Amino acid sequence: MPAPAEIWRNVRHLIDSAQAVAGGTSLIMVANVKTGDVDGSDYAETSVSSEYYSSSELTEMMAGFRKNGFFVTYYGGELDFIRADIEGQLERQGRWLQIVYNTAQSGIGAGRKALVPAYCARRGIHVCNSDAYVVSLVRHKFHVHCILQRAGLPTTDTWSFHPQFGWVGGAPKSGEKLIAKATFESSSIGLTPECVGVQSKEFEEVLKKKCSEYQQPFVAQRFISGFEVEVPLIELDRMRALDVVSITLGGTSNLLDQVLYYDIVDSQSYDFGHSDYLTTSQRSRIMSIAEEVATVLGIRGIGRVDFRIDTAGCPHVTDVSTSPHLVEHGSVSRAFEWTGLSHADMLAAMVGANAKRWGIA
Repeated sequence: MPAPAEIWRNVRHLIDSAQAVAGGTSLIMVANVKTGDVDGSDYAETSVSSEYYSSSELTEMMAGFRKNGFFVTYYGGELDFIRADIEGQLERQGRWLQIVYNTAQSGIGAGRKALVPAYCARRGIHVCNSDAYVVSLVRHKFHVHCILQRAGLPTTDTWSFHPQFGWVGGAPKSGEKLIAKATFESSSIGLTPECVGVQSKEFEEVLKKKCSEYQQPFVAQRFISGFEVEVPLIELDRMRALDVVSITLGGTSNLLDQVLYYDIVDSQSYDFGHSDYLTTSQRSRIMSIAEEVATVLGIRGIGRVDFRIDTAGCPHVTDVSTSPHLVEHGSVSRAFEWTGLSHADMLAAMVGANAKRWGIA
């Protein structure tokens, strides 16, 4: 069930407003691209490159922005972009408006995606979507869980395991089925089959090993058997959910105990589908929860909230993103496609949502 027609009418207004200012706008993409070498530190077992664009995806993104009339430039990482600004390259582009769209996150560990929004805030450059604080906050899975739990939102039970101190603030019950995730990562980085197990001394040894390999705490979430959905959101009067998009594996939405391990995500061996197995009221509730999550965490522009839905139909928030992949095969683009809008329309709507907040469209 997509969002109400009124929401999509407002999305179309965002598209029109973005296209109206595109001719005088320099759209600056700052992104990492899979080139065989990773810019900065990396993990031996699962590379951070799963979060990077392929060369074809970068081409697709730039073409989408240009289709809307934007003058597009690309910088291959944070330092290239900052150096270009310091040297005056951005000013010499001759456009009255500069807008940065950032997905760069070079290196490893906490806060690495916040450098560009922090720099742009200091320099007075418009940067799309959430600010540096929110970008860093949302990358800390345990802190997000604690905030959402305090707000009364339905998260899956989550515990934090520290490499030095073990369980922090309590431990799961012995025998509880768990899924362990790297606290500061996304795109299933660090998520391998040994990360699913039951609470025991043996599982804690797995967590210690993972913490050592990834140089960070891990969270353990109560394992939810069932469906997995992504809810893309866009900022209108507030953050509004666009649809409930199901993840499918092997053509089925009911994942049962299947998990999107790193190798599945990295090879893109999954797809998206409609959530017709949910009732209208269930989909409406999930979308409403996603909107509340985005509001509580301060997400702006475009975002995404992920859920596991158990066999009783109850949703549990598992992950949140301030920079969902806006590539053509992503869940955000799929929601637009199902409503008759193109990938280029989605990119224009993203710019329009931010430009409206800045008061320039």
